Amino acid sequence: MSTQTSIEIPRRDTELPAEMPVELTREYTGQPETSRMWDTYRKGFSASAGNLPEDLQDVADAIVAFVMPASVAAASGADFGKTWTPISGWAQES
Repeated sequence: MSTQTSIEIPRRDTELPAEMPVELTREYTGQPETSRMWDTYRKGFSASAGNLPEDLQDVADAIVAFVMPASVAAASGADFGKTWTPISGWAQES
């Protein structure tokens, strides 16, 4: 016997970005203050947490590769039709 629980999550009506947010650009990640914050954050992890990239832009590039294709499609109402795999990224569904 299975019991399902329904949780209602309130919508924030936040628009999906159709263009890359400035926070994911080299213009932002390369700022000295942003770099200092990233270094402080990164150094707060133990060695067992894995090696976080030294360059925040590497993290931003990974976010862009994962989020932006789906975000752009959703923002425009287009059919996305792709599947994500960590090795090859987004691939057209067959």
